[in-house]
Amino acid sequence: MSGIRLLLQSATCYFSSVPNVRCSCGKEMSYAGTWPKKNMNAAGDGVFVRGGIKFIVSDELHITLASTAVILSLFSKKGIKDGSMLEERIMDIGHDEILKLLERSLISSTPLTDLCFDNSMPSNGKVPNRDGIFQLVPKCEEDGNSDGEQLKAKLLLTKTNRKIVYMECDEEVLDFLFSFLTFPLGAVIKLLNKSSSMGCADNLYGSAEVLSSQENLCIKSEECKTMLLGPKLAPFCGVKTQLLKIGELVSRVDSTSARCFTCYRNGFSCGHRLYIATLKELNPKFPNKMTEPGGGYAKGQCKFMVTDDLDVALVSPFSTVRIINEFGVSISNLVEEEVGIGETQALNLLKAALCSETALTKVFSSNKRKACSLD
Repeated sequence: MSGIRLLLQSATCYFSSVPNVRCSCGKEMSYAGTWPKKNMNAAGDGVFVRGGIKFIVSDELHITLASTAVILSLFSKKGIKDGSMLEERIMDIGHDEILKLLERSLISSTPLTDLCFDNSMPSNGKVPNRDGIFQLVPKCEEDGNSDGEQLKAKLLLTKTNRKIVYMECDEEVLDFLFSFLTFPLGAVIKLLNKSSSMGCADNLYGSAEVLSSQENLCIKSEECKTMLLGPKLAPFCGVKTQLLKIGELVSRVDSTSARCFTCYRNGFSCGHRLYIATLKELNPKFPNKMTEPGGGYAKGQCKFMVTDDLDVALVSPFSTVRIINEFGVSISNLVEEEVGIGETQALNLLKAALCSETALTKVFSSNKRKACSLD
């Protein structure tokens, strides 16, 4: 882990992985330091998998141990009847190819074909609409509990077809939505029970599950297995009201030996009579730079508008008029409804954000709620 650290003549020093953060003393963190690297690999091992093992990766990113039986089964599924239908290619895979494979694995059902034959995204750069593959997540048991935590918001939608124009919410709801951007990919797929609708990412996750089983033992360690199948949020990425079952890593604490970190950095003998200086990570979401977890991304005491495709703006008369005009609907056809966001709605919002351009309508328009006419 790399970090931007401020080195103080004190028994407690602070660091952050966020650039341009100011320490609680008011000084900007200016020294870029690195954590010592730990060599956890046995000779020949990869990052996550054991060495000396051959794998087969299908076009849909199903990964299996290499064997004749697997190869013949794959040929059968692809309708390959003889060797004349096959061609072998050797590809050099570098930075650009890895980025393209990542992109295609999230939106395509044939990412390897896309990589091999240079099938790219549309010229306008937009991801193809995948609304048709969206399915609601089943109701969670916790949502039936009146004690379950829920966030509150208001919806502005049409009376005729119940399409949502925008959602009005406070900073707590917005913090929750923004927190989606901090979720590790493996955590998203786990939360959505391998039904994320993200290209072949679910297949990749399922393959990691199989390869880490007792029968295969291809994954190097339980730590590697957890990193792939149950990753946690980075330190301080959690929010006050986290409706989804996702953990957060504990912030790192380390220490220097024999001197304070200012002297340690410059190679001097310590003149401050410190023998050990503790390094603590700051939470960049708190104005006073606390080291406790929590905090939010949006400023408090504000109201926000979230459109159906998850664009965010501050509530204002001008923004409201602009969005209604863009929607092309008369004011007499609008109604306001209150909505609660529990775990089920949170999971559906996460899923809809990944594959739909009408995320709010997908999640909230099916059931009628307490309404207030705008006539």
